[in-house]
Amino acid sequence: MRDTVRVLMECAPTHVNVGEVRRDLLSINGVVDVHSLRLWAIKMDTFAVSVHIDTVKNADVSAVVFDAHQILQNRYNIEYVTVQAQCTSPPSRRSPSVVSTTSEESVEERLAPLESVDLH
Repeated sequence: MRDTVRVLMECAPTHVNVGEVRRDLLSINGVVDVHSLRLWAIKMDTFAVSVHIDTVKNADVSAVVFDAHQILQNRYNIEYVTVQAQCTSPPSRRSPSVVSTTSEESVEERLAPLESVDLH
């Protein structure tokens, strides 16, 4: 039941560290900022991600998007990937933001009352 609730709440996958995903995307040549990063479960074994990436003015945006897809699909096993890349000059002034749909602590707090429910 816990897994079903996690999917219905579109929680971030437990096997993915959002900070590591952000660091990996920032390591792509030409990337200066990663923001609006959102990870969620579509099914128990199927995950999706949406992310905005800012690049330096002369970056090969197609290569950046391709590399981001490769990292997200191959390293993190995320099947549905949406990457929006844009050139910035000077480097983005946005403060980095990383958002998962629900923090792990919050999920545990929300699921705790369900453990005492008898469904039979």
